[in-house]
Amino acid sequence: MKSSGPTREQIEKLAHCYGIAPSYVGADGATYVVSTQTLRALLRIFGVHPDNSSDAAELVRDHSRPPLIEPVVTIWSSSKPTTVSLSPTMARARLHCRLQLEDGTSRTLKPLTNAEGTFVTIDRLPLGYHRLQIESGSESADALLLAAQRKAYNERATSRRWGVFVPPYALQSDSNWGAGDLRDLEQLSGWLNEIGGTFVGTLPMTAEFLSKPFDPSPYSPASRLFWNEFYLHIPSIPEFHSSAKARAFAQSQKFITQIEEFRKERLIDYREQMAFKRKVLELMSEHFFSQASARRDEFDRFSRAHPELKSYARFRAVTDRRQTSWQNWPERLRQGKLAPGDFQREAERYHLYVQWCAQQQIDSLSNTCRKRKVTCYLDLPLGVSAGSFDCWRYQDLFATGATVGAPPDLFFTKGQHWGLAPLLPDAIRADHYAYPIHFLRLQMRLASLLRLDHVMGLHRLYWIPNGFPASEGAFVHYRAEEFYAILSLESHRHKTALVGENLGTVPPEVNESMQQHQLNEMYVVQYELQPDARRALRPPPGNCVAGLNTHDMPPFEAFWEGADIMDRKKLGLLSKRDLSCEQTKRRRLKADLIQFLKQKRCLPQQARYSTEDVFGACCRFLAKSDAQFVLLNLEDLWGETEWQNTPGTTTERKNWVRKTEYSIEEIRASQTIRLVLGEIAKLRSNRHGQPKQPRLQHHGSVGHGKRRRKTATNASSARFEMSSMGEWPLLHAT
Repeated sequence: MKSSGPTREQIEKLAHCYGIAPSYVGADGATYVVSTQTLRALLRIFGVHPDNSSDAAELVRDHSRPPLIEPVVTIWSSSKPTTVSLSPTMARARLHCRLQLEDGTSRTLKPLTNAEGTFVTIDRLPLGYHRLQIESGSESADALLLAAQRKAYNERATSRRWGVFVPPYALQSDSNWGAGDLRDLEQLSGWLNEIGGTFVGTLPMTAEFLSKPFDPSPYSPASRLFWNEFYLHIPSIPEFHSSAKARAFAQSQKFITQIEEFRKERLIDYREQMAFKRKVLELMSEHFFSQASARRDEFDRFSRAHPELKSYARFRAVTDRRQTSWQNWPERLRQGKLAPGDFQREAERYHLYVQWCAQQQIDSLSNTCRKRKVTCYLDLPLGVSAGSFDCWRYQDLFATGATVGAPPDLFFTKGQHWGLAPLLPDAIRADHYAYPIHFLRLQMRLASLLRLDHVMGLHRLYWIPNGFPASEGAFVHYRAEEFYAILSLESHRHKTALVGENLGTVPPEVNESMQQHQLNEMYVVQYELQPDARRALRPPPGNCVAGLNTHDMPPFEAFWEGADIMDRKKLGLLSKRDLSCEQTKRRRLKADLIQFLKQKRCLPQQARYSTEDVFGACCRFLAKSDAQFVLLNLEDLWGETEWQNTPGTTTERKNWVRKTEYSIEEIRASQTIRLVLGEIAKLRSNRHGQPKQPRLQHHGSVGHGKRRRKTATNASSARFEMSSMGEWPLLHAT
């Protein structure tokens, strides 16, 4: 007689063994039960296939057997000896324990046994990554000991800091080739330093697929281990001048005409621009590898120090040839077995060369910013594309049968597919977190302030089995304390403060852990607004990055005018009835915010207020707050109404391609922008007082209507006007 399949209770017990939650609390506060089909699909990803009740019971027992030692042990720094538990099933006499410290020294430890079990005691460990090796007969185990400070690095500035945000690609300048580059970010940091700003925020600059396959989203990278060569400032690379072919091409009329066309375009065509840049870089690479030189010696040292570089270059070279994601390659190539005939040698050299150049320019930007005492605020993507190098190279670490997303909420009623491949919790522990440590070190080499996208992912991620709708996923849990220990170690070593993107549905334990481990939170006015004239905004806490919006939100003017609500209607996310309801809610929020800002003496008592009046008052409220960091969207300074990314859209909206309306040269030349940001600087340094300077004169009427789009980069062509609001100079661009 055929035995019956596993019961729901047994499936839930199995799911618990692998960190899969059988239910979750949604954004509306209700509890949602995950379907049995979803649980079984996720269990199959973990290699668990129970056919009957007996199978399920045996699998639970097998998973419950304790190992010799956990693969990772977190030890928060303490002056007291540390006790590490070992398997209670092993006799003490059979155990041999050896501690290998990070500095290379080692010592033998004596296992002890008491009523609670078998353990070893370790005197105070130096901070760092250490190995504890256990042998018991024919069995052995190797544990990573994470000896870390409980609190991550967080520089305590003598004054509260402020900065500006802009996507790297969006910058216009006289020196770039039609899209922002690393030189532009360096120039922006210099300008900010001149006017008292202390940090520049931008989006991820990790590698992307910009040909075939194609995905320009900075949050779906081709790798978190390498940089995006699209952001290279090519004229700064020596081979641009030493290569006769590259020099001749750069002096041709074809080159000059193409650059002019790229600069005129309001939106970036990544395919076309990357193909053009690549043509130049290939000429430079050919010249570079054709002869011995001191730079070649430097490159060789870099290659030896980065053993993954060759593997990455070959992966990209095969992708160039096949022009499709690695999942569509022949079996041998999918398994990572590449031979010289699978790719062009020139393509491999190109990818080797551009990664080296990118790291040089990244290091230059980092050094320049640190000398200027301007912090580079970078964003770490939550994950990588399923077609990424990382998933191909580390197939044992990724769950290839599922993608990361989000369950249904009030905004995305069907849930969200983000298309990212999740990491397997047990696999990354068994690998001692080598991959996360690697990509964290890469980012912290540049960033003195690092934002962790969707910080909830340290605790849990919403997995959606392939072929299932986004509403049919489940949360899978990770060992958050181990992630926090690694973040603490790396942040102290690189002197990088951390910011957790904790917007949206956040379980209480996430904010508690962030506070315990000294991660700064995010405070965003558009998220914080409440329909309460007395408490429209809570006071920004000290340990936060405070701003009006993010790159995933409409700029302030678009929000204030309700353009985002109309956009949701156009996307089919709001019915006519819902549209009216949302507009009514927005009017209430706006009225209550105005009353609140008047109470806080950020708005004067008058009958009517323009959009720019309220924008300035919000900036004043943030600048006067206790927030350690205040971040302003550069585009809000001239009343931009289009946003860089509309979440949940792909072809429906042109995301990640829009340039700023004004160039760096125009922004630098604007005295009004200097005055506006100068007020921020004064309020940040003058905690309770009002800015002490004469009232600024009003130059004509203002209103944030439609503005002509400009492509010129001559600073004299830009005209900025101000409105008057007491001592606050508000900006309007015409």
